[in-house]
Amino acid sequence: MVDRKSRSTGNLEDAIASLGPAYALMPNIWILATDQSVNAVRNRLVQELGKLDSLFVIDASRGKAAWFNFGPEVDVRIRRVWKKAS
Repeated sequence: MVDRKSRSTGNLEDAIASLGPAYALMPNIWILATDQSVNAVRNRLVQELGKLDSLFVIDASRGKAAWFNFGPEVDVRIRRVWKKAS
């Protein structure tokens, strides 16, 4: 899931497709099949985002998550919820 607030010139859709078969469920949500870790996916996609954009990546098969640019308070809340859900 991505929230694009900046006018970044990166090509997010091509970056997602480069990682494996993908399908856009909604304008800001994709399903992706890849052998890459959530951290590797996040690190690749962040290259296409601007300073104001945020990204949340979930590995549904392994129960892992990685995110970018949500701020310290949201980061703490995500960690609490994710830890309880795991």
